[in-house]
Parts: sequence; structure tokens; C-alpha cells
Amino acid sequence: MFRRKAIWLATALAVAVAATSFLGAANLLTGLVEATRETAQFSGLIFAIALLARAGFPRALGERRLPLLMAFVAAHGVHLAVVAARAAVEPGNQLRSFSVSSVLTVVVGLGLVSLAAFTARATGGVAQRANMFAVYSLWALFTLAFLGHAVGMQGRDGEAGAGLMFMVMLLAMAWRIAAVFIRPQPMAAAASSARS
Repeated sequence: MFRRKAIWLATALAVAVAATSFLGAANLLTGLVEATRETAQFSGLIFAIALLARAGFPRALGERRLPLLMAFVAAHGVHLAVVAARAAVEPGNQLRSFSVSSVLTVVVGLGLVSLAAFTARATGGVAQRANMFAVYSLWALFTLAFLGHAVGMQGRDGEAGAGLMFMVMLLAMAWRIAAVFIRPQPMAAAASSARS
């Protein structure tokens, strides 16, 4: 039940984030540009929480690993819809062309999110490795994108929100790594109880 609630809540909040981006916008295009930025940051925040859940510590968060990953997929779906709308409205948007860069952007982005979603229930084997690859690749892409926007890319000013999200991503991964040393290992606990 929590899974459906998490997905619907993430979707509704992402739509609300996108809608609020238009409140102060002078026109449709500036609203879409702002909505692109804000939905990416919101989606990144949900992803960071899902990464924390992947650490399994604290336990209550770890038990919601699957619903939180699917909530991220839903929130990112809203972001992708905003990106598509922006590409349709913005003259000269790179996604309007079939350049190698734009095709790779779409294929890699959709591919990794889809791979993470379709392998989210995997408990072993190739599917679990594929899920790990997708999740950690998404983390790397989010982190690099937020860093690029924080310092300013292509002559643009840096964005404070992107800088904050860059830090959130680093902290989420640090927690994911530290949790290995903090929480007891299930296999180690099982092995020690089997000896006694």
C-alpha cells in the first residue's frame, strides 16, 4: 500500500513543483525553463532519499527501498514530460534535432530510468547487477549535472539550488557507503548464529 501512495504522492508533488514554476513566469517558455530546473531538483531529492533507503539504515527507510525508487521514477517521469514540453516550445532546443548528443541524452536518460524501474525487484543475478548499474549511473549523472549547473555551464550563472542538490547527492552517497560499516551485515549475523 505504501508503494502506491509513494508513487502518487511523488507524482502529485512533482506536478505541483512544475505548476508553481509558472507562477512568476513572464511567458510559457520561461515557465518551462524554470519547471525543468525545479522538477530536476525535486526528482533528484527523491532519488537521494531512495539511495538512502538502499543503504538499509535506518531500518524503517530500508524497508521502503522499492516504493521510494518507484517514487523517484514517477517524479522523474514528470520531469521528462516537462523537458519534452520545453523541447516542443523552445526554438533551437537541442532535443528538436536528431544529433548524436540529443539522441544519446534521450536514450541514456530514459534507458537508465527504465532499467532501474524494471529491475527494482531483483534479488540476485544479472537483474540485480543491472539495477545497481542503473542506480549508480543515475547518481553519477545527477551529481555531475548538479555540479555543472552549480558552477555555471556554457557561460550561464551558477545556480544555488543546483549547488545544494550537488551536496545532497554527495551526502546521500556518503551515507550509502558509511551504512555498510554502521549496520550489521545480515549474512554475518546469520553466520554467527549458525555457529552457536
